[in-house]
Amino acid sequence: MRKLGFLLFFIAVFTVELVAQKQANWWYFGNNAGLNFNTMSAATHPVPLGMSNGAMRTTEGCASISDVNGNLLFYTDGIRVWDARHMVMPNGTGLMGNSSSTQSGVIVPDPSNKKKFYVFTADHGGAPNHNGLRYSVVDMTLNSGNGDVVTSNKNTLVFAPCAERITATKITSANGFWVVAQELGANKYRAYQVTSAGVANTPTTTTIGPTPTGTSFLGYMKANPQGNKIGVCYYTPVSTTFVMDFNASTGVLSNLMEDANSGSMYGLEFSGDGKILYAAPYNRSNIYQYDAFATNQTNFVNSRVSLTANGVSGVRAMQIGPDLKIYIAKSGSRLAVIRYPNLAGTSCNLVDSGPTIPTGATVSLGLPTFVQSFFIKTDLIVSNSCVNYQTVISVEDTSQVDSVKYDYGDPASGASNTSWNKLDSHIFRTPGKYPVTAFAFYTDPNTSKVVRDTLIDTVEVLAPPRIWLGNDTTICDADSIYITRLDTMPSTFYWWDSTKKASHMIDSAGIYWAMAVNRCGIGRDTISIDSLFTDTLNLGPDTFICQGDTLVLNISDTNATYLWNNGSTSPIQKIVAAGLYTAQVSNVCGIRKDSINIKVEIVPTSVMNNDAEICLTNPNLRLNPPAPRNTTTNWKNRWTSTAFGYSVFIYQLPVTKAGTYYFLSSNACGAIYDTVNVIGALPFKPDLGPDTVICDQRRLFLDPNTYGSDVSWSNGWTDSAIYVSTAGTYIVTAKNACGSFKDTIEIETFDSPKLELPGDTMICSTDTLNINAVGGNVDYKWSHGPTTPGVSITQAGTYSLTISNGCGTATDQIKVDTVRPLSPYLGKDTIICSNIPLVLYPYTGRYSDILWSTGERGDSISITAAGDYQVRLYNLCGSYTDEITIGTEAPPQVNLGEDTVICHGEVLILTPGLENEELTESYVVWQDRIESSFFKVKREGNYRVEASNRCGSTKDTVYIAQQARVDGGVFYDTVVFRKHLVYDLSRLPYRIEWQDGSTKKRYTIADAGDYSFTMIDEVGCTGSEYFSVKECSSELYAPTGFTPNNNAINEGFRVYKTEIYDFHIIIVNRWNQIVFESNEITEEWYGTNQKNGTKCPIGVYLWKVSFKEIQNDQEQVVLGEVNIIR
Repeated sequence: MRKLGFLLFFIAVFTVELVAQKQANWWYFGNNAGLNFNTMSAATHPVPLGMSNGAMRTTEGCASISDVNGNLLFYTDGIRVWDARHMVMPNGTGLMGNSSSTQSGVIVPDPSNKKKFYVFTADHGGAPNHNGLRYSVVDMTLNSGNGDVVTSNKNTLVFAPCAERITATKITSANGFWVVAQELGANKYRAYQVTSAGVANTPTTTTIGPTPTGTSFLGYMKANPQGNKIGVCYYTPVSTTFVMDFNASTGVLSNLMEDANSGSMYGLEFSGDGKILYAAPYNRSNIYQYDAFATNQTNFVNSRVSLTANGVSGVRAMQIGPDLKIYIAKSGSRLAVIRYPNLAGTSCNLVDSGPTIPTGATVSLGLPTFVQSFFIKTDLIVSNSCVNYQTVISVEDTSQVDSVKYDYGDPASGASNTSWNKLDSHIFRTPGKYPVTAFAFYTDPNTSKVVRDTLIDTVEVLAPPRIWLGNDTTICDADSIYITRLDTMPSTFYWWDSTKKASHMIDSAGIYWAMAVNRCGIGRDTISIDSLFTDTLNLGPDTFICQGDTLVLNISDTNATYLWNNGSTSPIQKIVAAGLYTAQVSNVCGIRKDSINIKVEIVPTSVMNNDAEICLTNPNLRLNPPAPRNTTTNWKNRWTSTAFGYSVFIYQLPVTKAGTYYFLSSNACGAIYDTVNVIGALPFKPDLGPDTVICDQRRLFLDPNTYGSDVSWSNGWTDSAIYVSTAGTYIVTAKNACGSFKDTIEIETFDSPKLELPGDTMICSTDTLNINAVGGNVDYKWSHGPTTPGVSITQAGTYSLTISNGCGTATDQIKVDTVRPLSPYLGKDTIICSNIPLVLYPYTGRYSDILWSTGERGDSISITAAGDYQVRLYNLCGSYTDEITIGTEAPPQVNLGEDTVICHGEVLILTPGLENEELTESYVVWQDRIESSFFKVKREGNYRVEASNRCGSTKDTVYIAQQARVDGGVFYDTVVFRKHLVYDLSRLPYRIEWQDGSTKKRYTIADAGDYSFTMIDEVGCTGSEYFSVKECSSELYAPTGFTPNNNAINEGFRVYKTEIYDFHIIIVNRWNQIVFESNEITEEWYGTNQKNGTKCPIGVYLWKVSFKEIQNDQEQVVLGEVNIIR
């Protein structure tokens, strides 16, 4: 039996990068509704993702909690508790809240155990048997890490009865939280501390504010994120809203300011900076905004602003989110949102643009209640500045921050670009926007670890504006110019007439100025404007010229340049063509333009170029010459100008008989004569002849006898006669003055017959060969009788075919042979020796191809291995297979294995390594000529075996070594941590197995009793030890805090333990610096640094004590924490 000693552990202080505390990143509420703040929309104003996967259906109260990384842990309606899988926890039913309670619960983390949470529940205010305020403990290590309600800590009564309102916030004077609730029907508020010691039995009570009556127990109560204000809403009949100061160190409420008779109030929330209070009447369309830090009652009431927005109606609960926006439950499937709650008035931007809850879930009255201090954030405060001026930069709420490192985003400033001052300033030398980053270090009250928060903002640095309006200039009389500021530096801009526009029009001479002002200075500039006269331009009225004539336009002037619309820059233009002509004259006063439209009259010419035709059986013709513009026409015959019986001065002339006609056309530019011959025509019938056939693409001449008429063919030709060589329908159309006349002919084309049958071939005797010799318009005759294009052949022979038509005949033949199916045979299944090959043949008739299952293609294969073998033969009739199963027998392959080692006193059974069937058919002999299927080895040496059968024999040899006995030798005492003993076997060269299955060489024992362990060496040999453990005589006690504030109460800190010697204690701060050290257990530490005598700041300090027990001379080391509270 061996004695055990004590184990020493060292605890390091860690610095953790803190991105954000995300305990409120998952919300579940209403009927299966939820929000996921880990996934935000990509819109200009992002909102969280709406969810419909919740398992909870609640009218009002609910609460959710996530871990610091934003992973959902669980949620509750005050009656049941669902885990992150949306399953009710095994013991998660029967909580004594109520889903119809305004705030049926709030979830508070255990300050000393991040895996445990307190679920506080509040019953419905109108319940007959009121359950009051209670709490249950959820342990996240239970239920396979999914959490469960601890049976022994379920529905613990805090007080009863209570109103339906509850809130929670951090304690500023200790590591923990305040839970604040109101007594039912009374204006008494109870504040309970939740610390590492649990839920306090005695609350801090404050009687303040209006007394609730009727259903005034309804309505929300919230602390602001900073924990220094608490707001309350009373439902009807009291119908009021009020705010109070809250001392987060003592839990006392004071300084109440009330807006009485504000309505049937229900929802309530604070802005992220805690300065603005929002309250909403139940199911209305407006929300009230108040100054939570108003100096008195009157100013509080007067600060009220009523907020409304399109689509926002039926307002109920309000809750601040991790993004510091306020989300509002209302009518419909979408939540409303206040985007900028820190801004007063309508600038806070209430909109109906919050997250939408998907189909399958609905919003009800309530939203989750959280510990309000989850939403406090450390902010970076920067002020915009000017170049070469001190820019002040600081971190808000520096009382909570231990230290800050700034990066000003100004690398050009060198070493000055960074600083460790909490309140600092920086000089920027050039204008621009600089990204400022602050790394704020502080102690997390939940873990007592140093964490780092990264804050980023932008500072805009300006320079004084510089204004330039351009050089002094000149304008023309009755003209104007625009002048524009030429400066990009942000500023407020003023002209001489007090306007602020970017540019200004000037239409008269004078001196003008402009000025720009920004926070960094003033810029000013002046411009002088003179004026002079301008010229005019006139091209005259529109006109015309005769074709071939020239018109001269002259726009000459002094000190001018010219431009015509034809690109000419000459002042003189000679016009010979009709058109619109535009001239432009330019000088220092500007540009003058004018236009003139010129037409050209054409001298009449002959336009009746073709003679005309008239039908003699039905004369009807009008001669219609297209004369030029402004032309008169005079018709005549050879003898008289009145021969037609009507005025000859007409434009169109009716004609009823053949003859010669002439006319005179004239205008202002000239005259012309022309003559028209009118020819007589009669109806007729074209003739193409009967339908016919063309052989071998020869040509056929078609002449329909059209008597000089206009001819057109259906193929588009216009010749009076044509040649054709292709089949089709041909139509000829002939036209004259008497009408249109047609004839049609059908033409077919035949080629001389051509025939080519397939080549000679071979078919299977069971198959049919189908031949199809379709050849167009021909007759068919086969040698064996058929007269169809296609035939089916099943027998061998020579077959010929003759085809014919009106253009000739053609003959061809084909020879057909037949083959029969195959029947391969490999023989019966058999067994061979693996060292004697077997040759396999298929034993069948002719085949065209062969394939063995081995992949070979020869006529035979050689087999030495067992298996199923298959051959596949191919010919025209198909593929044919046969299989054979080959078994093999080989000389027995004995195998004694690798040389090995046996433990001291162990017996090893050697076998030849043969299968049972192989063993029964073999003769086995060992090295001492003993025939046996096994051999017992008890000592070190060489061992041999031989086995034989009809196919041969094999031998094998193995060497067996014997291992020395496993012995642990002498075991020394180890060390202990408090009551835990640690058995240290790290010096032994063996693998260890304890009586409970543990394999650790450092084995911790927490309870007295009998223990044993087994030592296993590298080859598996074992040895065992046994021992007993007894408890130490007494425990060490140390208080968790003291108050060194010179009031003679709890001034010092020490530890307590009896029956010890060799005592030593050290105390370190969070940076592992020793502030106290002593070898006397009775010596107290009074909260000062032992080295320099300065007072140590409030906070948590780590102590370490070492000593030996008189009872067993064992050294012990104990670690703990103590709080300095002043």
